[in-house]
Amino acid sequence: ALSGRVFECSLTDNDQFSFSEVEDFSGSKIVSITGSHHHCFAVSSDGLVFGRGSNKQGRLCMDIKTENVEKFTVLKSLKKYKIPKH
Repeated sequence: ALSGRVFECSLTDNDQFSFSEVEDFSGSKIVSITGSHHHCFAVSSDGLVFGRGSNKQGRLCMDIKTENVEKFTVLKSLKKYKIPKH
């Protein structure tokens, strides 16, 4: 069974991989995730879309003015759409 939890990986000082859970989803179960090192999007089981990464030129569809979003944040501009839940 899928847990709905998301983990991220980083490289330690001695070139070992370290995994840690992303805590940005306010208890939502994540059912889909996609992205790259520039942008990342996640969809929750309740249809919310979260984004993190470069918001330069509004690329994350966020109404905030910051160019880089450090934490996964709900994309309010997409709340009105019925995002498919898998």
